[in-house]
Amino acid sequence: MQVYSTYDRMEANYLMSELQQHAIYAVLFEKPPMPFGGDVMPVKFELYVHDKQAEEALELIYNLPE
Repeated sequence: MQVYSTYDRMEANYLMSELQQHAIYAVLFEKPPMPFGGDVMPVKFELYVHDKQAEEALELIYNLPE
């Protein structure tokens, strides 16, 4: 289940590391940019976890200090 998405690679890697430190197995997908009428969207990063750990992962992500 997708629990987070961002265009910031460092933020995505940080969150994945935090999840893994709390025994939540996370997978990071990098979606390549897609051209739309001449403009190019930035690369999007998406974090996925197993459905059984999704609630715990979301709670951890949204309670991290900014």
